[in-house]
Amino acid sequence: MTAPQQPKVSVLLPAWNAARSLPSAIESILTQTLANFELLIIDDGSSDDTPLILRDYRDARIRVLSNEKNLGLTKSLNSGIAEARGEYIARMNAEDISSPQRLARLSEVLDANPQIALITSSASRIDDLGARVGVRTTPTDAETIRRLLRLENCIVHGAVMLRSDVLRSLNGYDESMERAQDYDLWLRLSEQHELMALPETLYASRERNTRESSDTTFHERARNRARRRFANALVQAVSDQEVTALRAARRSLERLQEEEALRIQTAPRTRSLGGLWRRIPALHRRAYLLTHLDALERVHRVFGNLEAGWQSREATSGELVACLEQLAPGASRRSATSSSRHAQR
Repeated sequence: MTAPQQPKVSVLLPAWNAARSLPSAIESILTQTLANFELLIIDDGSSDDTPLILRDYRDARIRVLSNEKNLGLTKSLNSGIAEARGEYIARMNAEDISSPQRLARLSEVLDANPQIALITSSASRIDDLGARVGVRTTPTDAETIRRLLRLENCIVHGAVMLRSDVLRSLNGYDESMERAQDYDLWLRLSEQHELMALPETLYASRERNTRESSDTTFHERARNRARRRFANALVQAVSDQEVTALRAARRSLERLQEEEALRIQTAPRTRSLGGLWRRIPALHRRAYLLTHLDALERVHRVFGNLEAGWQSREATSGELVACLEQLAPGASRRSATSSSRHAQR
């Protein structure tokens, strides 16, 4: 098949020692109902039969980028982004499978919704033999996704499609993030753009063993960076006299209140209470502020020192981040867990 001059979609498929599952992943892309795409496969210094498998493909839509040595997922993805020619960039994992309609369906939604920067779908969870063992869903509206991302990564990395110009404007993936690089990117995207998910299941993600403790560390780093960006923006607004110190303090507490409300809504035993809070958000905000007056006064004092010229913006931002981390939902539980682990060593 002749490769299109300007592909609609560039599919990024990094592969490292993926000989066992790679052929099925590639075939699931080559059999897409959307014909106008290119498949960029990044061989990340594989030492198994991955290079031999790639040499056997003669499809003009496939381009192979080979790393001389293993560079890791983040750098491999960024090298693919630099080479991608498509209007949209879709992800694909070497262990996973895309449904035949995936690229067509996701690109249709992006075509019809220029405000959406990232589109994803639900994803089946499959075992090593390809049997379905569950499904991962993502909220379908942008606001819920934006809020939920503050707590956890609710988007399957391989299932996404993004606008290439938006992805490049954010300088792609942060190469200091060896893991959870997708979560860090979703947070940065959601702060400036809308993200959306379809309820259809268009992707199958294979269960894989991960280094959970390492993932947790990088996920917390991504959340801390998001808090830092939020704090910097508020500090700048107070410094520029766009908002008062009290209003900035209330915004800080309202952000934490949103996170707490989401925890209530998503906890299986408290969904009925979560539904109540959704129906009366104004009452929830008022109740939250009344029960956290000490926290409100503390954060107000932080901004007041900046407003009065007694503290620099950098110091204010750092102090605000420390407050947000201490007051964040689950912070005391995380601290207790950390202390327990430390005591066991």
